[in-house]
Amino acid sequence: MTPDEAGPPRNQLDARTRWSIYWLLIICSLAVICARIWQIEGDSHGQRVPFLSANDRSRWCTIRSLGDHDTYCIDLVLNAENGRSWDTIDKVMHWGRDFRPHFYSSKPTWLTTVLTYPYLGLKVVTGWTLKNETFDVVRWMLVICQVVPLLFFFWSIGRIGDLLGHSEWTRMFLMGCATFGTFVTTFAVTLNNHLPAVVATSVGLYAVIMIWQRRSESWGWYFLAGLTSAIAAAAELPALSFLVAVMTLCMLRSVSKTLLAFLPPVLLVAAGSFVTNYTAHQQWQPPYAHREDGPVLNIVSHVTGDRLAEGRRRCAAT
Repeated sequence: MTPDEAGPPRNQLDARTRWSIYWLLIICSLAVICARIWQIEGDSHGQRVPFLSANDRSRWCTIRSLGDHDTYCIDLVLNAENGRSWDTIDKVMHWGRDFRPHFYSSKPTWLTTVLTYPYLGLKVVTGWTLKNETFDVVRWMLVICQVVPLLFFFWSIGRIGDLLGHSEWTRMFLMGCATFGTFVTTFAVTLNNHLPAVVATSVGLYAVIMIWQRRSESWGWYFLAGLTSAIAAAAELPALSFLVAVMTLCMLRSVSKTLLAFLPPVLLVAAGSFVTNYTAHQQWQPPYAHREDGPVLNIVSHVTGDRLAEGRRRCAAT
């Protein structure tokens, strides 16, 4: 009898049973996230909004401006009839193409540009707009752009557990943590850059493991590793170190496949990041580089500063 015919070792589940448990955890996690998305309701200047902070409002301003007005400038959104509820502190001001000052989101442009396309598709299919059907659009956008990508995160974590786990307890603990024990699922109810970065990192890590642990000769794993690590770096700047590490590991395995399969998607994503940033801000530097404290109006001594601070405290107390 061959090892394959003998079945899994004692105390080890077969792959079908194990993944049945995985999918039960995944479905329960996604159901909880969707239920929370439909309950999200914030307050902005006395108005009900499906946002939780100025952070996600900043991205929604750009998506609405791009999708409805075909511009990265968010003035039209901030000044709309329901604009005050869209206001955000995560914005910068600089001169636009018309040589006038305009407000722009301080968030990197690549991710919000990508997220605009699902909004455009939703507009075509349903006729909804972020201005008129704000709650409906935001909720379904979160499902499309946050919940669906989580499937790739859970799948890659499950596959990594299958490859590296030495016991069923280890594998189940890993999947349990992935589905219910991290901030990844917590962030899923608000539009953010952390979730896509985590999803891309987990898939990229699985691709690297396939290249090294299984020594796969497929060019597709190199392409997937390059694409996902580049997306992670574009969504979360600290993930640039992950991109460098993955590229180094791939180079050590195969220089030709790294250059011909890994590098092209990296260059494509990098080009998209720089081009969208330049299109929005007419500069190569990131948008938050436009932030500054402004001109110095006066310099006071530490004694005067202490007195001013005491005055503020007295005002606060009264």
